[in-house]
Amino acid sequence: MFQIRRIFDDILPRNRHALEQIQEILRSRFRGLSQANIAKIPDLLRNPFKYDFRSILYVTEIQASGKVRRFAHERGEGNGAGFNVNYPLTEQIDAKTYLETLSRALSHIGHFRPRYLVVCLGLDTAKGDPTGSWSLQSKDFTEMGRRIGAANLPTLVVQEGGYRTRSIGINARSFFEGLWQAMFSR
Repeated sequence: MFQIRRIFDDILPRNRHALEQIQEILRSRFRGLSQANIAKIPDLLRNPFKYDFRSILYVTEIQASGKVRRFAHERGEGNGAGFNVNYPLTEQIDAKTYLETLSRALSHIGHFRPRYLVVCLGLDTAKGDPTGSWSLQSKDFTEMGRRIGAANLPTLVVQEGGYRTRSIGINARSFFEGLWQAMFSR
């Protein structure tokens, strides 16, 4: 299991440990970032008035160990080695790229042959969502549903994002229509 949590500062040992891991990730993976900026992250969190803005940091951690989750090349560890596949996507993405990535993920899932599938349906990927920067439209959600439904697995869908009230219902319905068509209209 993993958890996503917000870090407000580096006062608590748990937060300090997570920040140290994040700084190490930045140093090893993003060599173009200045060491001074990486070192300044705890101060940015601690002193919002000094920088005239509030920094917010979210981390995804493995619950048992508190280890911060990382990048695409990391495939799990210990008994879970090979069972984790990450698909990092850029901040700006089009439907074609998203659907190609979904197809790759579904291919991995097909090779694994799970008994069940749990889908975290983030509707904040829709065009115009105030928290997102993607441009997915209702037809794209229909296609997502179709592709996931074609996996022909018992599926649990958990809705976990989407904040534009004018379109969230339309996009959710589009997803479920595509899922239903693929699973039950054979």
